[in-house]
Amino acid sequence: EPLTAADMLGRSFMAKYAELHQAGLTNDPNAVSNAMDQVVAENSAALASPKAYSVADIRTIADSAQATGAYIAAIKTVYTQYATPQDEAKIAGEALETGNTDELTKVDASISDYKSMLTRLLAIPVPMTLEQNHLDLVNGMSALLYSAQAFRHIDANPLAGFAAVKV
Repeated sequence: EPLTAADMLGRSFMAKYAELHQAGLTNDPNAVSNAMDQVVAENSAALASPKAYSVADIRTIADSAQATGAYIAAIKTVYTQYATPQDEAKIAGEALETGNTDELTKVDASISDYKSMLTRLLAIPVPMTLEQNHLDLVNGMSALLYSAQAFRHIDANPLAGFAAVKV
């Protein structure tokens, strides 16, 4: 059977622990910490990451006072219309602590809002001088969407939740 990310992490952890045990280092906190950092770094690289957008993905327009004003108004509209004041990580943590994973459905509203916000941000005409700032905003929204989706399914894929925390 193909190995899941959790299977691979478990195997890496056990192999690294066996190496530490053979070297007599299982009681050395620094050796254990360094070994676990290495296992996590190696295995988290294999996990999916948020979609990264480039300048080619946004609509750049010529600079003008009118374009900048329209841009600011559009950004303000997006954030006031869709912003969901939730802490998806907290929701996921509480769901896991209580064992009530049905609570994870609360994250669905954030996922929907983040998708809508990302779609709207990609459609906004961006003055050239704000291009990089807007690209950072779009990629930040992509990271929020990725994290919310990972937290939503943390009960089935805990490593995705770990990757979301890392992001």
